[in-house]
Amino acid sequence: MAFNINRFQKKYKEVVAENAELKARVDGWAVTKAAEIGAAVLAAVTPLRNQASGLKHELADRERRSIAHDVVRGQLVAKVDELEYQAAAHRAVIAGLEKRHLDLEAELAATQPAIAAAEQKAQDAIDLLKRHEESMSAKRRAELAALENRKLLAAAVPSPRRG
Repeated sequence: MAFNINRFQKKYKEVVAENAELKARVDGWAVTKAAEIGAAVLAAVTPLRNQASGLKHELADRERRSIAHDVVRGQLVAKVDELEYQAAAHRAVIAGLEKRHLDLEAELAATQPAIAAAEQKAQDAIDLLKRHEESMSAKRRAELAALENRKLLAAAVPSPRRG
């Protein structure tokens, strides 16, 4: 079965297009995730800050009025601690997402040399096949010329049967 260089080139182009599409998808995903992380951080931290600020003001008001001072203060401190714990948990999640993002970028960067090497190997194979086809074409032309020469020679020399 003869090797079809056009089919090989088509497959090569498909692989290159697929690689470009995957890179675009990963880049798009990274941008989307970065925007989502930023929005999540802002959405998570702003209410917590506002809530903590409100709790501190409420604590100051309660201290001034001396209404169940010790009980209220303990409750508010506990709530602030809980909110700080939640904020720390959110920061840990965000750090994990950022690390995953960096890991994906590193993975993408690590695949680039392999992609380039594969593209170079494919191009080398295409070049080799083209040279092979050219040499086979030259060889075939030489065979056809020799066959034509034999026909001409046979036509010029009388056959013993023809007399």
